[in-house]
Amino acid sequence: MTMSLNEEKTSTRRKVKEASVTPLTGRPRQHEKPPANWPGFGEYARLKYPDELDEDLVVLIERLIEERGTSSG
Repeated sequence: MTMSLNEEKTSTRRKVKEASVTPLTGRPRQHEKPPANWPGFGEYARLKYPDELDEDLVVLIERLIEERGTSSG
């Protein structure tokens, strides 16, 4: 039996909520900044998915990440 669209949305929202709070306190998780030595998205994507991701797609995602970083704060 397949889920309706509303059931899928509810299920997705529940999963997001569960992932965003600590299990014991129910408080929002404190997201830490990534270490400075983490590779950028492009480097990671090229190493992890060399055959699956097209270079144009990697560049597009990198630009979106950069734009998000400059517009958020």
